[in-house]
Amino acid sequence: MRNLFSIILIILSSMSLAAAPQKKGPTCVDGDCMNGKGKLLYASGAYYIGEFKDGVPEGKGELAFPDGTIYKGDFRKGKSDGKGSMKWKNGSSYEGEWKDGQLNGEGKLISETGQIFIGTFKDGQLTGKGKTILKDGSVITGMFDKGMLNGKGEMKNPNGMSYAGEYKENERCGQGTMVMPDGSRYTGEWKNDQPNGYGEMTDPKGIVSKGMWKFGELLEDKGTTAQ
Repeated sequence: MRNLFSIILIILSSMSLAAAPQKKGPTCVDGDCMNGKGKLLYASGAYYIGEFKDGVPEGKGELAFPDGTIYKGDFRKGKSDGKGSMKWKNGSSYEGEWKDGQLNGEGKLISETGQIFIGTFKDGQLTGKGKTILKDGSVITGMFDKGMLNGKGEMKNPNGMSYAGEYKENERCGQGTMVMPDGSRYTGEWKNDQPNGYGEMTDPKGIVSKGMWKFGELLEDKGTTAQ
């Protein structure tokens, strides 16, 4: 769980909406690349087709890289700014709002493995309320800070397992309740994604075990009751 959202950083680290430093400046090969519509070719092989203002991309346009990565959408002062979509060569994609060349605002990011990230992005990372859909169909919702779950959150798995409670840096940490597919449940304290501290475990027959837990193990049963 801790590395769940590192994929966002991996995707974004390979992205650049500004062409790499060129020994030779870009060349206008078609149209009006000063104040109008045209095509600008970079020495790297990247090219921009769209609207220009004062010699830089401004308005609607498309920026294509030699590796097949393509951005389509709004530009401002030469950077992606506004609404737009991007598709990477590895199959990852993003559609939503941009600012200053980065994911900023509401959007949807799909990784090459099929994981889906939906919510508010700030400087390329989920920040605020968001949702993640894993490849196995699990859905995680909650509050994010710089791409990581921090605070209240919920997880629901297709096999019937669920968790509702507190998270810290993508791990269950604090107070929370987990329900297993067989109906058993644990309510109490968590740390490092495991029951840790005081908690109560209820088995499928309704028998409750109470006590202190350490990394998923009950140290001392302080009372077993039947509901």
